[in-house]
Amino acid sequence: MEKIGHTFRLLRVSKKITLAQASQGIVTIAFLSKFERGQSDISVSNLLLLLRRINVEISEFVHTNELNSGINVSFEKEVSHCYINKNIAGLEKLINQVDGDLIESDNFKVLKKIMLTALIDDLTGKSLSNDQQQLVIAHLSSVNSWTSFEFYLFGNVLFMLPLEQVVELTKLMIKPGLSYILLKNDNITNAFRILNNTVTYCCEEGSYDDGWFFLGMMKKLAEHPRQFYERMKILSLEGLLAYYSRPREMALDMIHKALQICALVGGQEVYQRERQAFVHVLEANELKYVTSF
Repeated sequence: MEKIGHTFRLLRVSKKITLAQASQGIVTIAFLSKFERGQSDISVSNLLLLLRRINVEISEFVHTNELNSGINVSFEKEVSHCYINKNIAGLEKLINQVDGDLIESDNFKVLKKIMLTALIDDLTGKSLSNDQQQLVIAHLSSVNSWTSFEFYLFGNVLFMLPLEQVVELTKLMIKPGLSYILLKNDNITNAFRILNNTVTYCCEEGSYDDGWFFLGMMKKLAEHPRQFYERMKILSLEGLLAYYSRPREMALDMIHKALQICALVGGQEVYQRERQAFVHVLEANELKYVTSF
């Protein structure tokens, strides 16, 4: 229902029809708002009445829904491609693309542009302005149930926010419980990535108690036996946290065993990626613990 509600909102806003005008005599304003945010299911009969209210045929709605899904996926892929390839000009072009979107609300345009700016700043060694940080924090703090957009936004600006705010927002993400996150594989992936980045950030800033807490949340998300990569990542993070906050000999043994498992289960590519994360942390005489297996 999340995608269907979002599509309905896009069409409603594009026709300059308010929530009150669309919902009158059919559903409550609060219900329609929740439906558009993916927080409530809706009956087929009420959906058809709402489409009639905004003068959209069911065939047009289905087509727009499918098209809208493709646009969202394409945008995220393009953002990732530009960032991975350090294509700053490409990210700047995407900012202009967001500006020219006639359907997206002004609030979400601003947040998307801040997200893209954060990625550019990360590549150029700059930082988001305090005003930009506060806009992101205010939005994420005000949403009762995060959907894909909030996960995506937070995941891409996380390292640009103060650690204390990141800790609070990560707790807010999981505060209602993991039931919503577990509804969709994409949500699990995004939440896992956020928790992974938060634990890493906690290690860098010396907030180890918070790091152990969020690592526990990661373990709950990775309970399925098929989640090999997630389980390996948890082992590596556990070793990293232990290196900073537990007896050094025990931590080095944990790191060594974690990399052994990475090599055995994930292969050389996964092993080399995880090993590289430790090379920058360990002292020269400790590198023997991360030698090739």
